Amino acid sequence: MAKQLRPLVAFLAAMTVHGQSIDAAAAKVREAEAALREAQESYRKALLEQAAALRAQADAIEAKARGAVTPVAGNVSVGAPSVRILPVAAVAAPAPAPVSAAAPQPPVPPTPAPTPAQPKPPLDADKEGEWEARAVLGFHQAGASSAESSQNYFFDFYIMRGLGNHAKVYDSRVNVWGNVRIASAPQQVDSSVANFVANFSTGAGGLKVNELAQSGEFLTGLGLRLKNWKQGDRIRMLETVGYWGANGAFSEPGTRSQIYKVPAAGTPQRGVFERNFGEDIRRLTGGAIPEYVGFVPPDRERFYRQYGFGMRLSTFELNRPYSPPATYMFTLGRDQLITEGVYKDVVARADVFYPLPLGKEDGRFKFLFLFGTANLRLTKPKPLDVIALEPAGSAVQLYSPTVAVISRPSSRDTYRIGMGVDFVNLLNSWRVTRSGAGATR
Repeated sequence: MAKQLRPLVAFLAAMTVHGQSIDAAAAKVREAEAALREAQESYRKALLEQAAALRAQADAIEAKARGAVTPVAGNVSVGAPSVRILPVAAVAAPAPAPVSAAAPQPPVPPTPAPTPAQPKPPLDADKEGEWEARAVLGFHQAGASSAESSQNYFFDFYIMRGLGNHAKVYDSRVNVWGNVRIASAPQQVDSSVANFVANFSTGAGGLKVNELAQSGEFLTGLGLRLKNWKQGDRIRMLETVGYWGANGAFSEPGTRSQIYKVPAAGTPQRGVFERNFGEDIRRLTGGAIPEYVGFVPPDRERFYRQYGFGMRLSTFELNRPYSPPATYMFTLGRDQLITEGVYKDVVARADVFYPLPLGKEDGRFKFLFLFGTANLRLTKPKPLDVIALEPAGSAVQLYSPTVAVISRPSSRDTYRIGMGVDFVNLLNSWRVTRSGAGATR
């Protein structure tokens, strides 16, 4: 009997040992699964922390670009209120390896995220975008319809500033602006265009101080933005504008006199002359017609006043922050200089300033301007007689007893056209180029 039970006992002993081995293997498998779950959880937390840190850096960069930088702490916590946590579903965990009896492999450490590229520092022009200004020194031709024109050096200063907290003038709802133009005494230019351009700085530098400011115009007003629209890399701002100002000469009228001989009696020109000026001369002389007549502008206690309302279109180049804006303005109003020294009739004004497309890609050294202004009286023109008068010699002065002085206000349309150099753009471009700022722009 004992011999018969021995195989059974050996079989049961072997089964017991085999069962213990199976239990040990199952325990190892459970340990491997627990280690794998722990590794997956650690990997998921690491990804969440990296995503939160990247989001915080992006928010800081965006706030800095808007001008309101919020410093980011060195240790970013997932639970911080400024950190936006990504949903768990958005983080794809790797598929678990198949379970086997072998020992589990150690988890693969997460690959560090690449450091985001730091934005380039803003240019000085970007920081100073709340205002736009130009200071143009140039040469223009000015005159009136059917009248002799004059060439002058001039200085034009224009500034526009937004009323509000906006960083750019084209974002401001209301802008205040002002414009001052000063013209020199008339210049006699008989050289070619090429020589004049080449010697422009020499001619302007040789201008006498007492001839620097002979006439001027002053304008100031408000602009109400109506619409902005973007066209490529440009923003065009349309606004309605209103302005008030004055213009006139800085010198006394006698310095701008013209003296002519009175046509002889019995000549065809004498009849035309007396029809136009005879009454004024006889009132001055008591009935006699002198040998000479002198024409001078009116002597006024005040400058000629003007005002107007209309539209203005300004073009700003976004990728050229140093470039001055081009402006086109059209208004309707009144101008005493055009309407015989008093407010009457409507005067249309067209004013254009255009920077030539020259210079660097960021707008540096874009300092050459073309400009033009026209003042047009909107009434039916009156026919005027053509009078040919002989100029008097240099020996005849305005104070001579043989000269009758006549003063009449102007009623002619006027114009101004020319070219100039914007010193605001030129000096800023030179300063930035020398300091090296914006060289990568």
